[in-house]
Amino acid sequence: MAVTHSSEEPFQLDEAALAKHGLSPAEWQRFRALEQRQREFHAWLGSHKKLAPQELGIMTLRNGSNVEEWASVAQEIQKTFAARQSRGPRRWMKKYQDFSSGVVAFIDQISPLLEVVKGLGDPSTALAIGTICGVFVLASRKNEVEEQALAIIDGIKERLPGYKMYQEIYNEDTELQRDLRKRTVLAYMGFVELCMEISRYCLQTSLHRLGKSIFVSTKLGDLNDDVNEQMAAIRSRCEELQALRIAELKQSNEELLRKIKGLEQERASSQLIKLQQGLQLADWTPQTHRANIEHYIDHLNYERGTETIYEQMHAGSIERYRRGPDFVAWEQPGQSALHLVVAYNHDAIGYGKQHCWLSPLALDVDSRLHQSGLVPHATFVFPPPRRNTTIFEAMPVVLVQLLRTRKSKLLGETERYELLLAAIQAYMKRPTPAGHADGEDDVGQAWHDKVDALGAIATRVLQLFGSTETVYVILDRIDQCCARDHYGLVSVLGAMFQEASCVVKVLMVADGAGWDIRERELRFPRTVSLCKTMQQGCLY
Repeated sequence: MAVTHSSEEPFQLDEAALAKHGLSPAEWQRFRALEQRQREFHAWLGSHKKLAPQELGIMTLRNGSNVEEWASVAQEIQKTFAARQSRGPRRWMKKYQDFSSGVVAFIDQISPLLEVVKGLGDPSTALAIGTICGVFVLASRKNEVEEQALAIIDGIKERLPGYKMYQEIYNEDTELQRDLRKRTVLAYMGFVELCMEISRYCLQTSLHRLGKSIFVSTKLGDLNDDVNEQMAAIRSRCEELQALRIAELKQSNEELLRKIKGLEQERASSQLIKLQQGLQLADWTPQTHRANIEHYIDHLNYERGTETIYEQMHAGSIERYRRGPDFVAWEQPGQSALHLVVAYNHDAIGYGKQHCWLSPLALDVDSRLHQSGLVPHATFVFPPPRRNTTIFEAMPVVLVQLLRTRKSKLLGETERYELLLAAIQAYMKRPTPAGHADGEDDVGQAWHDKVDALGAIATRVLQLFGSTETVYVILDRIDQCCARDHYGLVSVLGAMFQEASCVVKVLMVADGAGWDIRERELRFPRTVSLCKTMQQGCLY
């Protein structure tokens, strides 16, 4: 559809564009009429005797690029004639320099509004560039501009900053954005009308202006109020849409962060699985491990229930032990410590008894740590009555539990991850000593090499923890570890927490009937406490 105005270039009206701007037929007719009045206004300017050729040239600018080119030329000429204040073109170029930067900034600030109007089809807004520049030309002639007109021009300039940042909001196609585009077109119409009225008023003779001053003052005030209202409505709608956009971006960012976190967790899980596979624990899961511990506790409770006349570790007795000097020393903050408790079942039931009466102490510590969920810890129960669980079976499970508490940290510690993986691979290359050797002296160089490699892994794992962190290791029934590995296990644990930068607390419970401990062979460091006096008593 084309709408032609006399001999001028026709408006190409796109029905879809009209709907996009939310304009009614009456509002479209107003827009067409305004563009026609602008043509008539510029024809009037072209014949006006009060305008110099340079001023008319500025008013014929039709786009922002022309304005910038003109401003650049004006600035270059001004540099040449800066020291001269003669009449004629040189004086005009100085005036142009004074406000050229202002009109460029003004056109830049109002460009989002003009871009919206351009969506109605060519040649919308082309004449408006010249109309706006004309106001700036007249503003430079302050001696001929009435106080109210000058205040209106300054007010318009003050209201425009900030609109450019809303530009992206205009491009959406929702009901709110359509309403915003409509308000923008209406503001454009009021603004152009105001600019033309100011120019007409300023270009009239002084006597003519004096005779119409009251009427024109009221008209300019009304036009200015209308523009102010439309500008305020645009800003209000923009701020509303901006708030919605921020909320959408925030939600989008949160979704993106969730996706990133999910990908990171997948990568961390993949790394952990690779480490578990290296330790031959590909099928190990914390859920199964916890279920096994709970099953073990059920067996303990059942056995305790059948031994009612003998001393048992219930809540009260556990609490009393925790308040004792040995346990208090072990719990001392900031200091690594190993606490080995050797208990003896009552002689009357010791033979053939499967469980150790002091095991509930270790499991109580484990339960408290597990329920808190805040403290890194690892628990391993040497399952009776096997008596052949090796250090090479137990310690990897302990280390995997600790690794799981640092799964996410491995993502940011690529070098440490690679070193840990290399340590695991070196450990797995070491041959595992054949058999489970019931004899304590049945060890060779292969066993020592394997234990050393396992200790190297433990050191790498503990390097993932900070110096202010405390790591707990709880081992129950270490007497059920194969005889060959008893002292090797204690040695690895002792060396592990001495080399760690973090605080390491190791609690071990053993049945004295299953392991005849020779204290001199333990080679305990000073921070290790040993209690061998926990004999189960009879209540009657």
